Amino acid sequence: MSSSLHDLRARPYSALPITRIQTPVGTVYLLPDAQALASGFVALTPELSDHHATPDLTVYPCGRLELDGVFLVPSIVPHLEEQLRQALLPHLASFQVMDKPPQFLNVRSRALRIRVGSGEVLLRDEDGYLAAHWTNDELAEVNWAIFPGHSTFNAARCAGIEADREALIAINSALLTADQTDTSVQCRVMLQALRQHTHDLDGAINIHRQYWANYSLSHVREALSI
Repeated sequence: MSSSLHDLRARPYSALPITRIQTPVGTVYLLPDAQALASGFVALTPELSDHHATPDLTVYPCGRLELDGVFLVPSIVPHLEEQLRQALLPHLASFQVMDKPPQFLNVRSRALRIRVGSGEVLLRDEDGYLAAHWTNDELAEVNWAIFPGHSTFNAARCAGIEADREALIAINSALLTADQTDTSVQCRVMLQALRQHTHDLDGAINIHRQYWANYSLSHVREALSI
């Protein structure tokens, strides 16, 4: 058994901490981020945006925030950023000591990123199976799907990236057995973080949709009562 496979399957690890912080503009959901400090999304107070409920948010060690405001009304983005900055700055120290497995990179936009070999695997939970995409700086890539009990991974597709073959075989094996292992095993811990992130995101979107559906209905009723 390779050392990387042994690490992913057997090394005990605490659950990834999900931080939820109430702010004047909504609730922030954050996980550790090995490429920044923490990342996640903001479940905006519904009345602040009628069409985009959960912009991505990244927090850096220096205190800089990166809010994905591309789908927000431009005039409110500076206000949102300032309110979030003031709410999150007191938590920077706690973000810096958040525990995470060494392979873990981040969870953003419904995707889990794990460091594997010379590159990284991006995983999406597609409601019944995991879609996996591995790539590295040399633009090599491998795509496969993991279903309960089997996967479409084929080691023959690793031609030209022999140095990463063992690491890819290891992550595929670990993902196949993750849901059958103890909750403290790294791979399962990371998948649980992805699923919780997706659950929180869906919940926030549903609340936003319900708010605006009720808002529209109330206006229709007002118009009909005139």
